[in-house]
Amino acid sequence: MAALARDHVHIPCRKQNTVPCDFFGAHVTEGIYDDEAEDLLSYAKKYYGEIMMPFNRMGKSALEKIKDLKIEMIAPSHGPIYKNPERILSEYRKWTAGETKEKALIVYVSMWKATESMTQTMIDTLVAEGIEVSFYNLTNADLGDVAKDLVDARAIVLGARPSLQDCIACGVRILPCESITTTFKIRSDSEFLRMDWWCTQTSS
Repeated sequence: MAALARDHVHIPCRKQNTVPCDFFGAHVTEGIYDDEAEDLLSYAKKYYGEIMMPFNRMGKSALEKIKDLKIEMIAPSHGPIYKNPERILSEYRKWTAGETKEKALIVYVSMWKATESMTQTMIDTLVAEGIEVSFYNLTNADLGDVAKDLVDARAIVLGARPSLQDCIACGVRILPCESITTTFKIRSDSEFLRMDWWCTQTSS
């Protein structure tokens, strides 16, 4: 058995079948093969956002190593087996390269609905401009879903009133990407604060 490995990404290969451990995985129990699992790529994207995204550089290097192999099947440790490897390989090429869509991810917390109202205004404005928007109230959001949308969002907006800034910062810190700006250089990060009857916006 030949093994191709790079740091946290391990890709042992026997002939044309690849058993990559965590790489290409998905937390879904439906189906043995990829064509038997409904909405599989959404689960795979969520898994990537939660677990693999901090290791983009290693993942990209691993994909480079296997680019000339004629892979017939991929059997990750989590989720179904891919009988059509290109289905997941094409997505991983985009994700590890940090490719984004014209999409904004908005994460907020709101005590008295004022920040929520501002958030809705922002959502309506962006949608009117043809920009895809994913938004989450951090108090009841599934952080796995937030991580999934973080994979291909071009802008990340964090919103809270000043007294709740520590809360939202704490929630965001437990996302798998420790530094959004260094992992995705083309992204912009913004935060907006509600302060009585006016708001300030800063960008970095």
